[in-house]
Parts: sequence; structure tokens; C-alpha cells
Amino acid sequence: MSGRLFDRLLRSERAEFLLHRCIRQKIKINYDCFHKFSPRIATRQDDIHAALNLLYRSYLAVGKIEPNDLELHMVPQTLLSRTEMIVCEYNGQIIGTLSLVKRDGLKLACESVYDIQDVLREGNPVYELSCLAIDIKFRTQSKEILYLLFKAAYDHVIAKQHHNATWLVVANPKYAPVYKALFGFNHLKDGRDVRYYNQNSKTPVNGLYLHLNEARKFLARSYKNKVKEKNMCYFFTEYSLPNFPVQSITNSVLDELYDVDKKYSFHLDQEVEKIKLFVMARVQNAHQNIRLAH
Repeated sequence: MSGRLFDRLLRSERAEFLLHRCIRQKIKINYDCFHKFSPRIATRQDDIHAALNLLYRSYLAVGKIEPNDLELHMVPQTLLSRTEMIVCEYNGQIIGTLSLVKRDGLKLACESVYDIQDVLREGNPVYELSCLAIDIKFRTQSKEILYLLFKAAYDHVIAKQHHNATWLVVANPKYAPVYKALFGFNHLKDGRDVRYYNQNSKTPVNGLYLHLNEARKFLARSYKNKVKEKNMCYFFTEYSLPNFPVQSITNSVLDELYDVDKKYSFHLDQEVEKIKLFVMARVQNAHQNIRLAH
């Protein structure tokens, strides 16, 4: 490596270090607000419907998707029983959602744009964190809701004894430094390359991963001696969410709603798009049932 290239590398790494440090300095965790929010694993049909509608409204507002008659947004993986959808409720309304999609046979959505074979070869449980949305009316508290959703996801995975799990995130490149600075995510092998999910997608993405074992070390190192309001290590590893019932859901309501796993056995190499129409039909039926119920 030439001296000039080495100097440029040092400068870029130094710039990234300073950027991450600046991001962490701006952290302010308002613990009081967590008492009014109720996060939980979605196990009711109305929770799932409300979360899919929140995703639709959020993604439509920023031009990520086109309008549809159902006013719902979903990807097939989030509707399988191995997926656990976290919702955040406030005054009877779902104002935030995040899905934990476990890699178990059927490919993850992120695999359509990034190679994750290096992660899979490690043999640890792999989850994609996807379908994140926060109600625009709560924009001023969006950071706290984001922290809450990630904390609930972390507590739920730990409760399942998956201490060595790996998380995957596909994020807008402008948010990648935030994931790296706050939680310790790293880019996948080719994760710095800007990709698009499909030709019609208007949103660029980067691929990131986080080993939870390494994350705990990162948090301890990065937030050492910080006060609680600025300490992500304390928040994730010691603090208990006041309204989150930590439990391992074994029988997902999604089995009952869509009956995907019980009636159909998908081949491991089958592409997700091949079941999209089936899932859409199931969602439409559930949507119509909800309307009739009201």
C-alpha cells in the first residue's frame, strides 16, 4: 500500500471515528416516556393489521411504495410463523413496529441484494430486522420509540437464549453511521455498495450486521462511565422495559391467520416471489374479515 493511500485510509477511519463519537454524544434517553408506551409481540389479528397499515402509511408518505387498495404493506417473510412482529402501542393505537425475521430455510429479504454466506457459515441464529415504521405524529419522540423497539427485540432474542445471534439490517446509507455508532453494527462484505431492492425502488440501501456477543463488548467499551441518559450499554443490558412482557412465543397467530406453514411446504431454494400471490390472498381475506368485524 502506498504512503498516500495509507494516509487517506487513516483520515477516513479517523473521520468515521469522530462522526460516530459525535452521534453518541447527542444521545439522550428519556426513560420517563417508556412508561406510557406498551411494546409487545403481536399475537392478535388487529395488532398485525394495524402494523401493516402503519408500514403502508409510513412508506407511502416517503415514496417507497405505490398505493394499493388494501392499504397494507408486507413482505412475505414477515407473514410466516417464524417471524415475530413487535408493535408499540400508545392510547390504544399502534405507533411503531419492527419485525424480527429468523433465517430458517427460506431466504431473507436482504439476500436479494446482499450475500450473507459469511454470516451463515458461522452457524449462529440469524435474524433480519425489517419493516421498521414509526407513526409520523410521534416524530418528536421517534428516537425513543426506535430505542424501545430495538430494546424489545434484543430482550426477546435473549429470552429465547440466542445470546450469540446475528442481526442483519438493510438501511438507507445516510442512516448506516447511526446504526454503527449507536449499536456497533458493521457493513457486510459488500455492504458498503449502494444497492436497490428492485428496478422500481427509489431508496438506496447498505447492508449491515451485528453479532450480539460483540455488540455487548462494543456497548461496554463505547459507553463506559456515561450517565444513564446517554448510556446505551445500561439501556440494553441492565434496564428493564416497564411494559414489555418478555416471553418466547411458540405458536404464532400468523399460523392461524394465513396457515402458511401448516398447509404448504416450501422448498429451501424457492424464491420468495413465488409465494407472494398466495400471501397477498391470505392478507386480503384477513383484511376483509376485519372490516366485517367492525
